Amino acid sequence: MRVFGLDFTSSPKKGKPLTLAKCKLNGQSLTVEGLHEFGNEAIKPLEDYADWLSGAKYWEGEDEWIAGIDLPFGMPLAAIARFSWGEVSENASWQDYVRELFAKYTTLADFEKAIKDWSYPNEISEAGNRIKIQSKRLTDQVAHAQSPMKVSDNPHVGKMFYRGCKAILDSSVVLPTLRPPADGRSKRVAIEAYPRLVAQRFIPEQPAFDELVATKRERIEARKKLDKSEAEQLANLKAEIRGLAAKAKLSRRYKEAGDNELARNNRQSIVQSLSESSNPYGVQLCFENDADKADCIADPKADKLDSVLCAVQAAWSFSLRDEGYGIPSFRDHSLLRQQIALEGWIVDPAMLNVFGDSA
Repeated sequence: MRVFGLDFTSSPKKGKPLTLAKCKLNGQSLTVEGLHEFGNEAIKPLEDYADWLSGAKYWEGEDEWIAGIDLPFGMPLAAIARFSWGEVSENASWQDYVRELFAKYTTLADFEKAIKDWSYPNEISEAGNRIKIQSKRLTDQVAHAQSPMKVSDNPHVGKMFYRGCKAILDSSVVLPTLRPPADGRSKRVAIEAYPRLVAQRFIPEQPAFDELVATKRERIEARKKLDKSEAEQLANLKAEIRGLAAKAKLSRRYKEAGDNELARNNRQSIVQSLSESSNPYGVQLCFENDADKADCIADPKADKLDSVLCAVQAAWSFSLRDEGYGIPSFRDHSLLRQQIALEGWIVDPAMLNVFGDSA
């Protein structure tokens, strides 16, 4: 089975391309055959991406595949209702409201303005600015992902939605839960990927986490005994905790703007862990070309590695194709079913049983 993983960016350019991992799934073996960058001198990256989705083939004889794409496929329910992109009811559909959204906002600038203008009434920040509403989808809340209404600050998840989903809408690609196949067949399937969920499974915890827990306990004890003369001691303790928290957060990173030994070691750990057959994704990762493996580990921005991690999630999803592609059924929660049928769902083993047996 052909499996793709796409690390999406809303503004592809030199140094930050649209990177596609081309993989082959054979049993439990997922082989990375190559890393492809969309775009060339004759066609722009986003146009090249749209051609791929619409069925223009880069690889002859391979018109059946599953792809994990790192961008939000939908918008929050609250935004759908607020902007009247479609009715929020059991009769609503992803395709209808997304089509309505693109008809209403024919440019990215129009979409950005609408999103930015939605602010909390009478709430002003310390800088004197209105506080914007950036609702999250249910899946974003569970995965600790950014809101697809985030258009001002990096990462520009809202821009990724706008520039990535139009091509998906215009294609015939099947989206489990959101857009079932019109003819009952699923030749080309795309699932929403989030490579950070894969990466963080395999990044070893650093001692800083244990230190942080111990220091928090000390802080509790210090507060119990606090009097006015000990205020300075507590202030120093709080500063120490902030420093440990920052250190703990850094230790979990696998991508950096520049070279960073810890982040590189984390990338190495991720690749190594996925090459073992016992990993939670049920696929054993290998590389046809050693240079591609080396690039995934060496790339400080982790764009290449992220494309491979998206493919890993897609391969896991394919293994559960007869069980909703790994998307919870919410069989005991009809309202939740309706919600994710509009908003979309990030596909990963960690997201499968978050609501218990009823999912």
